[in-house]
Amino acid sequence: MSRAARSVAPVLWAALVLLTALPPLAAGYAAAWALPVLAACVVLPFGLAALGAAVRVPRWSVATAGVAVGAVVALTFADRVDPVSGALPAWRSSPGLTLLGPLVDAVPRLLTAPRPAPADPSLLVPAALLVWLVALAVAVAVTRSPRAGVAPLLGAVVLHAAGALLTAGRGDALGTAAVATALAVLLGWVLLPAGRPRPAPTTGAATARRTRSSRSRRGVLLPAVAAAVVATFALCAVVVPTARSFEPRTLVPPPQLPADAANPVPQAAVWAQRPTEEMMTVTAVAGDLPERLALAVLPDYTGVAWTLDAELRPVGVVATPDTPPATATRTATYAVTPHGYGEAWLPAAGAVTAVEGAQALLDLDSGTLVLPAGWAGADPADPPTVTITSAINAASPEAIGRASVPEAAEMERYLALPRVHPGLAELAQAVTAGVSNRWEQVSRLADAVRTDQQRVGATGAERVLDHGARSGSSSARLVQFLAADPSDGGQVGTSEQFAAAFAVLARTVGIPTRLVVGFQLPDDEGTGSVVVHGDDARVWAEVYLSRIGWVAVDPSPDAATSTDLPTPEAGGESGDDPEPDPGIEEDREVVEPQQEAATGSPVPAALAWALLALAVLGVVGLGVARAARAARWRAAGHPGAWAHVEDAMRLAGRPPAPGRTATALAASLPDDVASAAVALAERAEASAFAPPGAASDGDARSAWASGRSVAAGLRRQAPRVRRLLWWVSPGVWRR
Repeated sequence: MSRAARSVAPVLWAALVLLTALPPLAAGYAAAWALPVLAACVVLPFGLAALGAAVRVPRWSVATAGVAVGAVVALTFADRVDPVSGALPAWRSSPGLTLLGPLVDAVPRLLTAPRPAPADPSLLVPAALLVWLVALAVAVAVTRSPRAGVAPLLGAVVLHAAGALLTAGRGDALGTAAVATALAVLLGWVLLPAGRPRPAPTTGAATARRTRSSRSRRGVLLPAVAAAVVATFALCAVVVPTARSFEPRTLVPPPQLPADAANPVPQAAVWAQRPTEEMMTVTAVAGDLPERLALAVLPDYTGVAWTLDAELRPVGVVATPDTPPATATRTATYAVTPHGYGEAWLPAAGAVTAVEGAQALLDLDSGTLVLPAGWAGADPADPPTVTITSAINAASPEAIGRASVPEAAEMERYLALPRVHPGLAELAQAVTAGVSNRWEQVSRLADAVRTDQQRVGATGAERVLDHGARSGSSSARLVQFLAADPSDGGQVGTSEQFAAAFAVLARTVGIPTRLVVGFQLPDDEGTGSVVVHGDDARVWAEVYLSRIGWVAVDPSPDAATSTDLPTPEAGGESGDDPEPDPGIEEDREVVEPQQEAATGSPVPAALAWALLALAVLGVVGLGVARAARAARWRAAGHPGAWAHVEDAMRLAGRPPAPGRTATALAASLPDDVASAAVALAERAEASAFAPPGAASDGDARSAWASGRSVAAGLRRQAPRVRRLLWWVSPGVWRR
């Protein structure tokens, strides 16, 4: 190999190793141009480093210039972000740090984007900058170096780890890229290292020895590659994605509900007080219109109010809700055009899969949609239209009728009753006594809430739905609603009391429930479009059934009255009544301690296994390469045995001085091995430079035994650390 080829080969090999590590990282993006851009971020730093070497610029200058170029380009693309897409951190107000703000924000923006990330150049900035910096570091390390080192392996490990984190391990689920990287690294370590004996160009015996050495080298290469492939698949078996794969997106704090997204429960009664006001128009785009549109789903009951602890993410983020989805669904696409409605909650049905026309955030567990910027730019004369695609529950009545509920341990959030009045549990047990079918229990509880049938003095008539009644869903308010006489504030309530009373009663008998605020859509009469008015606002409940999903239950009467209703205060706690009426028994506080997860976080274990597997792979690769090198030396006779001694000198911390003859190097060794080393060196020089056809002084087996004996003596005198790493150290390739 010529001198020019020796200097270029390690550079090309290092670039190839990094290129094989890019597919998992590119799989985190939906754009087809992601992989070419990342590949350019590998090639360009190598070109920059080669240019610096050609004009003899110091390496630190090349590295500084490369970092500056990468940062400027990254900031240029990262700054092309809509400023309303997220709040700016407080430290961004500092003039000295304002410039870096978009670059720092790029990482959390990427981790809160759907997976794979949309075709947005600003979302590619974190990955591209990482690839650029890794490639720059590797290029600076290998340029001007005539040998293969470990820098490309370290760079590839960083890129593979980044790709696994961005895709939760799914970017290289079959391990193809890992195998390609392992093969590229191993081939470079086997083929590129210099340091073989360089006998004069002769023919005859010397030529035959070199031929035998070349054949031995090829014979060892195949099992070495096979061993690397096996080790790589062992690594993939450890890090292949599972149900508990580490997801770094969970470490990014989700956006908070905007300030104007107040609890809409009391607002539903306010809208119902304006029955003729047009709230919105809903038009079918594909499929039939849903029966209801939910504004907010409230799964958490505190004993005083129903709340939503939302974890907002962009629509389309790959994640799993806390309850299994319905098995039977239908897809519906519909357009919502607001009129009198201007809340931050975006009306939707079922499990939302796509939103067009607005930047909406989704709470995956509840399905609630929020517009962080509100109906930005809304013009009363030309209101915006948002198109929503949802998967809506389409279970048959027969399937619902025979469904059960999951185990209580799986639904703790939807069964929690921190404060429950004992009378509510007694009422639910009395209503469902002797009934084991879960849907029959749901029906009986709904009837018990809708009609006055269980209390002392019950009339059997429907309770009164009055939009002007006092709101609130505390335990005391629900007991008053169900048990008190009309003269004492009982038997009359808003749809909130009807739905909340049913939800609490159902929880006491083990049926998971949650509260929903939204609009009941009127019949479209075949037109595919409806106008939603104020009197369509409702609060209803949902129950969860195994394999069925969430099913809506509205225990409110069909007919409603409307009395004067004061506008609730902004930010109120759902209009809850903090002071129960006199005569109502105080709530019995039953605090259910939150059970800590029995299993620890999978993050440290996953990282530990990944690091251990990478370490094992590296040790195996180095050991295989060393074995291939030793086999070549063994087949080369006395010159190969002396080359093995030179390797031992490097491993023992006594690297051969350039320009010295073999006999001089042997004489400089410790006394206990010097005599044997000098004899071996003399035979190696005589064998390497003997005339064609000259007889060999001893066979290859005895030469190898002599070389191993000298190497063993050097190892005994080496420091302990060098002895421990003797068989896998890459130091034999140092020149």
